[in-house]
Amino acid sequence: MNYLYVPSAILSALRAANFEGRDFFDVSKLLNTLSPEDVSFYFFCNLQPNLVIPEDITLSFRNPLIYGGLTDVEKKESERGNVTAPWDAIEDERIRKEVSRVINDYCVEGTAPQLDLGGLELTSEILWVEGAYVLLFTHVPIADTEISELRRTKMLYNRVMTQLTQFQKPEELAKLPILAGYLRTSELLLKTV
Repeated sequence: MNYLYVPSAILSALRAANFEGRDFFDVSKLLNTLSPEDVSFYFFCNLQPNLVIPEDITLSFRNPLIYGGLTDVEKKESERGNVTAPWDAIEDERIRKEVSRVINDYCVEGTAPQLDLGGLELTSEILWVEGAYVLLFTHVPIADTEISELRRTKMLYNRVMTQLTQFQKPEELAKLPILAGYLRTSELLLKTV
């Protein structure tokens, strides 16, 4: 299983351009739809997933946008340490340097646009991309503002675990850090009752 985070404004633009499957990982298609700054921010969010997704989820799965692609050959290459940054595949040298510079500034200088996640909750869906499942995360407006942050977190874990059990055996899930996050939020929620 893999995961990917797409900021909601970028996801809306990609969906409007009929993106599906492999398109979310195709740098050329991304640049034909988004500005270099938006592409840089998309990569940055996936380089720094702890800003938007619980850490135990990111530790449980790999991000093929950043770390080596979706196919078995790409996975083997990344395991050997032959991972190249996705922006290195940008053919236009000027744009490649600009995207690289912006990402560097975001990561080193801390100049990335701030994600205003107030009033939003993290949601997930499953994408089927060339023989691999991808958990696609984004933020959406909160449907019920009366629900506490802890209860929303528990609902996220319930949804993700339900999605995962369709594709992975329980014994495989039990080995992943996501189970600890699921159990931790369950325990915390029980203490509030």
